[in-house]
Amino acid sequence: MNLEVGSTPLVLLCPAWKKWGTAKTVKPNTVILHSRADDVIPFGDSEELVRNSNLPAYTLMEVGHDHRLADPESLDMMLEACADDDEPIESESERNILQKDWTGLCYTAVVQWAAVAEDHDWVVVHGTVWSETLGKRIEHAWCERGELVVDLALPVGSRIIERDRYYQAAKPDVSTVYSSDDALLLSVKNGHHGPWLDSEQLKK
Repeated sequence: MNLEVGSTPLVLLCPAWKKWGTAKTVKPNTVILHSRADDVIPFGDSEELVRNSNLPAYTLMEVGHDHRLADPESLDMMLEACADDDEPIESESERNILQKDWTGLCYTAVVQWAAVAEDHDWVVVHGTVWSETLGKRIEHAWCERGELVVDLALPVGSRIIERDRYYQAAKPDVSTVYSSDDALLLSVKNGHHGPWLDSEQLKK
């Protein structure tokens, strides 16, 4: 984490950032693997690193039984974290939305994503998520497609994540799921981006 690696994603294993180097934060597209049973580098050091970096909780993945991370589950997790998956973003419009500040605008953000996404299989999800910052559940909106989630309220560079990791960290409670087309129609019909009341829903 003390090396200049540009935009290359980082996968850190039980990082000893308090013992070596000067860096106290990591960039958004970082994954940290650490065992809570590590008796060499405290697991709390990685939790602190995530907080210092203002990154979502899913950045830190708890795995393994000791500092070595040599068990099969840990090795599989390393391989998955390092895999060079195809970038799911295809259009300039999608890239622009991923870079924009959507603070306090999660409902508007997901409708915008539904409007420009090249893949029309994305769905718009309304519900609640757990906020570590506030220490309570909050009303929220995000998009899902298969095993991917787009949450535009997360830091830039961390907004597209695996669904399992997102559900583990944010603990979503889903209330309503809309197709991209229905979300766009509801926005036009009601003159706002949601959440939509029962009386504002499309007639079946």
